[in-house]
Amino acid sequence: MPYSLLPPQVRSVYGVDSAGLTMPLCQLCSKYCASGPDDCCFQFFRNPVNKNLISSYFRTDSRCPISAVVLITQRARRICVDSQEKWVEKIVKHLEKKIL
Repeated sequence: MPYSLLPPQVRSVYGVDSAGLTMPLCQLCSKYCASGPDDCCFQFFRNPVNKNLISSYFRTDSRCPISAVVLITQRARRICVDSQEKWVEKIVKHLEKKIL
């Protein structure tokens, strides 16, 4: 879009298209300034999983909206599960015993 067709509120006083500068700046900041958690779960897999298929696990960050456990399968698939489920607690205990 030609500069002259932009609405006045988009044009800066220095003659630079501020919309053209704002977008790259926002993209850069969102990539490098974000301080939120990397892995959050937003829905759970509800069916019990065979504990022998799981190689490891981790708990989601406390900043996530839902407390969860992420099970990592032997094929490196991630499965979000409810940390309050009894079968999940059993898998976590099983994995903790394997570590010790």
